[in-house]
Amino acid sequence: MKNCAGCGVEKTPENTGKDIHLKGGLSSYCRICKNRRGRKSYECIRVGLNKRRLDKRKGNREADRKWQKEWRAKNKDRIKEINKLRRLRNPEKVRAESAKSQRKNRAHRNAYKRKWREENKERIKDTMPINQKICMVIAASIRNCLYGKKKGQHWETVVGYTLVKLMKHLEKLFEPDMSWENYGKYGWHIDHKIPISAFNFETPDDLDFKRCWALKNLQPMWAKDNLLKGSKVVIPFQPALAISDNDGGQYAEVSNQSFNKSNDG
Repeated sequence: MKNCAGCGVEKTPENTGKDIHLKGGLSSYCRICKNRRGRKSYECIRVGLNKRRLDKRKGNREADRKWQKEWRAKNKDRIKEINKLRRLRNPEKVRAESAKSQRKNRAHRNAYKRKWREENKERIKDTMPINQKICMVIAASIRNCLYGKKKGQHWETVVGYTLVKLMKHLEKLFEPDMSWENYGKYGWHIDHKIPISAFNFETPDDLDFKRCWALKNLQPMWAKDNLLKGSKVVIPFQPALAISDNDGGQYAEVSNQSFNKSNDG
């Protein structure tokens, strides 16, 4: 039996720590006290070591970032395995950390996404399916010319025809070598026979909006020809005017007949 120097309680050899440097081979501390002292010593060393590491990293922040980047690049498979194993062992903890990180960095992440989309517009368009690309272009054009007066309606509802119908209409008017594969900036555009700027409208309910976005006013045109054409009105055209309700129906009918004749001719 031996008294522990830590807790002062008499302990049996089985409950006393071992120390080959002392007489009898038994430590001055029992197992519990020895473990407690070991944990305390380890914590002091760990804190001091982490502080030294942190001070060193602060002084070499750029070098540390470079090292981490290179290490991640060389150990992609290892990182994947570590993360996979961590998710399997602590699914709830990983989900909680992920949710916390998303909340904390939401503004930064959204700003980064907006900046990336702004700088990579052509890249995004190039990877889009053709129907999505056409849909985006038409929606953006209508949104721009209505200045927010679309009131959240889908563009198909606003113009009165579907994307499928629009694509079939354009396909009938394809010139030789035109295809959906070469639609875009350096291929062909969707052209307004009478340009948007020639019409007079403010809301989707206005007569000129219907005339502007009618299928008969849309055609495929090679990009270079469309750019040369610009906003020129190359056929006879009379835009609608803002007049009284009593005369509006009569004038609307005349304008619509003029528009039909000019396009049919």
